[in-house]
Amino acid sequence: MGRYEPVEGLFLQSDKNLQSNFLAPRFEALIDGITYSNVNDLGTSIKYKETGSGLIIETHSGLVDKNRRCLKENINCEVRYSILQNEFIIRAKYISPASGPSVKYVLPLISNSREKIWIISPARIEVVKSGTIVTIEANKPFKTAGKENAHIFGFVPGSGIVMLEFLYNEIEINIRIG
Repeated sequence: MGRYEPVEGLFLQSDKNLQSNFLAPRFEALIDGITYSNVNDLGTSIKYKETGSGLIIETHSGLVDKNRRCLKENINCEVRYSILQNEFIIRAKYISPASGPSVKYVLPLISNSREKIWIISPARIEVVKSGTIVTIEANKPFKTAGKENAHIFGFVPGSGIVMLEFLYNEIEINIRIG
């Protein structure tokens, strides 16, 4: 999950930017040319519980590189996913020493090129899908790679990716359908 391994290399398009196909929501830090991510942490703990209104999943992890080496600084990543009827809520935070590295939370949006993506405000984006609108709204501003309706390459046939990047240590993202 942490990196793309070309098993069928002769049949796939080549992509020089391997970050473009890293499709999991994640915390990451780039330090001395090495990407550290919580997706690579095999020691991640996951708890879940069902409630009357939906499902809650909580994860606790650290930042490690693709070879599973930890950062010198201990950075704890906590993510809580709540799935409730037509809403999906992500609460993500990281806790690091005061002199720790710059860490960001990345939320990749997979969308085909026919779907319109509108940046409504610095903290709200809407994706017009056939028959509905998906609204993604956060309590903090995000930045995107590229511009409105611009997708970067990803290994999902017929689709591209819009990366939302949050440069804060604690965020809440609400994703609503309809």
